[in-house]
Amino acid sequence: MKGTPDQESEILTAILALKDDPVGFAHYAYPWGAKGTSFETLRAPRRWQADDLCRIGEHVQEQVFRLENGMSPKVWKQARSSGRGPGKSAEMGIVAHWHTSTRIGAPTIVTANTESQLRTKTFPEFAVWFGAAVNSHWFTIDSLRIAPAPWLIEIVKKLENQFGG
Repeated sequence: MKGTPDQESEILTAILALKDDPVGFAHYAYPWGAKGTSFETLRAPRRWQADDLCRIGEHVQEQVFRLENGMSPKVWKQARSSGRGPGKSAEMGIVAHWHTSTRIGAPTIVTANTESQLRTKTFPEFAVWFGAAVNSHWFTIDSLRIAPAPWLIEIVKKLENQFGG
């Protein structure tokens, strides 16, 4: 734990409230415009990224509705073709961080065309997004794995036992 229990509770409450809102999560979690950070010249996700994040949030909300009403869920499918540098890996870093932060303990599986791409492009980009976030201390980043910190797992287990989750 990095902050006081009250500070951690505030962060946890804010993040869990964004479980169906990845664009809201992106605005909350990262130090947009903060001096001395790699986000200093950035004000928010790029417009196309924000649009995608909104669509993902809408999809998640639709799945909640479908499951609550006995309907089969739909799979999210998306492809993006572009040159180098538009922010595809950054967007996936945001999505993976949002999913892992708002569904603590649930697996977030990411693949790439090659292991080299995963090691040299995708995972380093994920480390940027997980590492810069307000809840960066929640995670342990290893070679090709990001996992909840042991103290966070204990809190989640206690909450599950307390509330029967």
